[in-house]
Amino acid sequence: METPANERIGYRVMTDIPPPPRDEWSFREFYAARRARMIGFVRVQAAGLVSDPELVAEDGWYKFFPHWKDCEYPDGYVRKCMVSAANDALRAASARRGADSQDRETGSAS
Repeated sequence: METPANERIGYRVMTDIPPPPRDEWSFREFYAARRARMIGFVRVQAAGLVSDPELVAEDGWYKFFPHWKDCEYPDGYVRKCMVSAANDALRAASARRGADSQDRETGSAS
């Protein structure tokens, strides 16, 4: 018997089996398994323009945690949170660079 096309190409097949409950311990396992990968993801996303990608990744985890228990696709959602945290850090770094260059132009120092 041939495998259905949706299973061969990796689509999820919906079933009546509920997902396992999510609690603090399951979050710890999820976090430990993905922490290093998310730091690397932020490092690439920020293209070396932020001084501490680990701190930016932690901001992403802070954004993600309140949604842990009810998030349907946690892997995808944590990546979205990392992108959001990296974009926030890039905006802040850009604003600092803009303020620094304006200070140099006017001759004032902060």
